[in-house]
Amino acid sequence: MTIRLENTGKRFRRDWIFRGINDEFQANDIVALTGANGAGKSTFLQLLAGYLTPSEGMISWKNPESVSPDQVYRFLSWTAPSNSLYEELTLHELISFHSKFKSWRMESSSELLAERIGLESSLHKPLRFFSSGMKQRVKLGLSILSDTPLLLLDEPASHLDLKAIEWFNQILGENMSGRIVWIASNRVESETTLCNRSFDISSFKKNS
Repeated sequence: MTIRLENTGKRFRRDWIFRGINDEFQANDIVALTGANGAGKSTFLQLLAGYLTPSEGMISWKNPESVSPDQVYRFLSWTAPSNSLYEELTLHELISFHSKFKSWRMESSSELLAERIGLESSLHKPLRFFSSGMKQRVKLGLSILSDTPLLLLDEPASHLDLKAIEWFNQILGENMSGRIVWIASNRVESETTLCNRSFDISSFKKNS
């Protein structure tokens, strides 16, 4: 996939969140998206996902042909603190449900996927009984292991302890080849150790 931004900006009412972004991102770009709280990191990820439209300029996707904004969702996986899970389902049921919409980067079963997530002992437990850290593992595992060329991770270390952060970096490192990966982070050292590019959204902050 290739993503191109041309004079791209976003505002809400009269306030510009960012503007004047010109850049291009291609497969194997692992990008650390940084900036202060409120700088627009999550908003920028929503633009990349096609969930929001620019207020000025444009953003385009190719994979390898042009992709319309309303079809970008087919090519991406996205994890954010605001994302919720179907907590009435067991982990096994959730993996099976997810499989109806996204294929996996490897041939796998629910049992093997749960093992990769590190929750094989909880395969048949309803997600409502999972801790916040376990739920974050599930969200990250489903996103990272899905076979999509664009991976968006918003504060992936949220609710993770040190051992789980090590797991996150390991599973991401094993599954980032050939993809564009964006990691929005306030905990730069622990979350972005694998990144080969940095993008500070605060540098595009404009008030008028």
